Amino acid sequence: MLVGDLILRMNSDPYFGPPMARSTCKAIFTAQVTNIAGAPSLNVVIQHRNRDDTAWAVAGTIAGIIANGVYSATIANLNELIRYQYVFTAGAATDGFYVFAGNPQWLND
Repeated sequence: MLVGDLILRMNSDPYFGPPMARSTCKAIFTAQVTNIAGAPSLNVVIQHRNRDDTAWAVAGTIAGIIANGVYSATIANLNELIRYQYVFTAGAATDGFYVFAGNPQWLND
């Protein structure tokens, strides 16, 4: 069974994961890349906001993904809702990643 998503740079618009409710104010966010097409570069941005807010803000970033591997960041002071944003910073339109970003590992405050 394969779990994950193939994302292509295409026109460079960002991709977004679904919003999730936070469990605590601090978590470890992980992205695993298992296959790469071409020579792209990817940033995984963790966004957050409170339920009443109208805009998302950056809580932290896993930057400079260019190779297969597991990448992570510990981020604190999270608001009520979080989501992953995938932003390509280099590569051709047909370049992409097979990436899995699982649920955060929630840490005690």
